[in-house]
Amino acid sequence: MKTIIIGKRSFLSKHLKKKISNSEINSLNEFISLNINNKIKGSFNLIINSFYPSANISKLKNYEEFTKLSSLELAKLLDNLNKKNLKKILYTSSASVYGSLNSDDEIDYFNRTLYASSKILCENLVKNFCQKNQIKYAICRVFNLYGDGEVFSVISRIIKNYSLKKQITINNKGTSVRDYIHVNDVCKIYQKILTKNFIGTLDIGTGVGIKISDIINFIEKKNLKLKYTTNNITEIQRSIADNDVIKNTLKFTKFLKL
Repeated sequence: MKTIIIGKRSFLSKHLKKKISNSEINSLNEFISLNINNKIKGSFNLIINSFYPSANISKLKNYEEFTKLSSLELAKLLDNLNKKNLKKILYTSSASVYGSLNSDDEIDYFNRTLYASSKILCENLVKNFCQKNQIKYAICRVFNLYGDGEVFSVISRIIKNYSLKKQITINNKGTSVRDYIHVNDVCKIYQKILTKNFIGTLDIGTGVGIKISDIINFIEKKNLKLKYTTNNITEIQRSIADNDVIKNTLKFTKFLKL
């Protein structure tokens, strides 16, 4: 069965195209045009990776552009989707949704709450559409993704700054705990979701948490140019995937170690 991946800018899309047989990548507008004109022949699965670029979220200035690229384009896609041959939708969400609600006195310096709450909205758009039209779906809350070609995570920033001998800024002394998962493992899990009879929302992570400070110590501080923020930055202290579905339902247990 054909798998269509939406999101040409996505680092994950490029890796999925390599791993999933009989797959292709379209931009959202390209896919809508193909779909409306009935140029997609036979049954197909749909993976949606289209969203506002994560790398730009901290310097967001244009709210109209953000809303368009995050939720409005997704709504446009669902409104124009020919459901006849569509078998399953995989929507790539983010572990950031677990921090989508802040108290009123917390300032969203890096637009993380805005990003997370928009992901929640998109998740619900997809779920609502699929449930009403009896289409199978999986909402994939991907944790800290890293791997060849990725430029957003602290892992890629440490590697880049280490190679170029540039300074890297670390928040809260690097004490936060995160679940880092390699893109190749994410691709293998997506392959299993496409073939298994799973419907619902799941975490995509290793289930193992690592402190940023431990990564720094492993590399050795003397080899890095570090700058620590003087003020505490509001962030989730501990973010680790509940991967029971991955292990027990999808039967995937061999993760690459950071």
